[in-house]
Amino acid sequence: MGKVTLVLNFEDGKEPRLYSKQNILGGELIGFAWSDLQEKIESLEKRIEELEDD
Repeated sequence: MGKVTLVLNFEDGKEPRLYSKQNILGGELIGFAWSDLQEKIESLEKRIEELEDD
């Protein structure tokens, strides 16, 4: 099964309602976060690189 990650910006207070198994663009929603996970992933990757260099 293919998976796609989308990061969308919404104005504060205008975020859509999301719920389990919601159909989005023909696929089933299996997870979401009310934050920018890409930013967190990049921070963790940088920290891992720093630890590997030690």
